[in-house]
Amino acid sequence: MALFKNLFGNAEVTATKEQEVAENAAKFIETILRKMDEICDVETSYDSQSSTYMFNIIGGDAGRIIGHKGETLENLRFLAKIFINRELKEEKTPNVVLDISDYVQKRKDAVTFQVKEAVARMDRMGKESILLDYMSAYDRKTAHEIAAQLGYSSDSIGQGRSRRVKIRKNN
Repeated sequence: MALFKNLFGNAEVTATKEQEVAENAAKFIETILRKMDEICDVETSYDSQSSTYMFNIIGGDAGRIIGHKGETLENLRFLAKIFINRELKEEKTPNVVLDISDYVQKRKDAVTFQVKEAVARMDRMGKESILLDYMSAYDRKTAHEIAAQLGYSSDSIGQGRSRRVKIRKNN
């Protein structure tokens, strides 16, 4: 059963369209997880400032739900994003974060470390640019954000699963 949390905890609130969509999406995610023989609850929240739907999976086999290199979790997130997009019937695609056992934060920390190490290596070697390893779309987005925060430019290059982030010095 999904639970909507607002800024004040579990207080009763009048459901907005976004909250209703989040609840329906949580039920959709729970249904998929049941098909995987995983019995889980999905907590939901919605951040109106960033138009982000957030889902936290509670219970189940985290390793199995996350999958190899986060692929299963990423695929679940993608399906939830499609579901929400169809529910909203709007042109702008919402942001969707799906997490279990703080995996998303751990990945963000790992990508941040990888970007900082790559930038330091690029500067040390006097190179103008450096390529990171292959990454998921979500990890590439994080890499671009971190590179920009550090004052570097970045692009995604390649196709499909072979997409990588290229970080370069600003001229």
